[in-house]
Amino acid sequence: MAIQSMRTVIIGVILALAGASLGAQTLGNGLILILAGPPGSGKTTQAEYIKKEFRIPFVSAATALKQARGWMKTSKESRAAMAGGAMLSDEGTSELMIEYIKRQDFKRGFVLDGYPATKGQAQALEQFAKELALLPPVVILLEVPDEVVRQRMADRKRADDTPANIEARIKEYHEESTALLAAYPAVRLMRVDATKPPSEVYKQIKSLLKAGN
Repeated sequence: MAIQSMRTVIIGVILALAGASLGAQTLGNGLILILAGPPGSGKTTQAEYIKKEFRIPFVSAATALKQARGWMKTSKESRAAMAGGAMLSDEGTSELMIEYIKRQDFKRGFVLDGYPATKGQAQALEQFAKELALLPPVVILLEVPDEVVRQRMADRKRADDTPANIEARIKEYHEESTALLAAYPAVRLMRVDATKPPSEVYKQIKSLLKAGN
């Protein structure tokens, strides 16, 4: 069976198990959608579209790691890293993210932005899904060429969007995405052309979900 048709079948099974129905405006019971893409690809915008229409939580890694209430329960190493502003290990990041997710109304499913970012974090999410009887995560990859990313980030005119920072973030994205996509089989990956206007990008996402239903 071709990868594309196999993907449709498997995502269809996942959505069917979740009781997904676009008409019912719900992703059902326990479907995890991971939004991935380079900076400027519109992940937050698409997550908000999904959150609004399907009424499921949108979990931003940046927000979750700032607001996680259970961080005092983490390991001594993770607490020290947070206090010093250092990068958390995969284990520490996953610990905080999962603690945060548990505090949301996650049982019907949720959308993730910024997590998992590594293979180790993806494995932790898979284990969390199994333990909580959630369905296997599905990745929605928002594809944008590097030159478009550069232009979009420059157009935002943010103080930290210097040419050097833009190049560093693009490089970081490619490193993270390579590791992340290696953790997920092609049949659980939806590729979306994110060079189009946000509303058209969302139509593609809905179409892919509907095709799998």
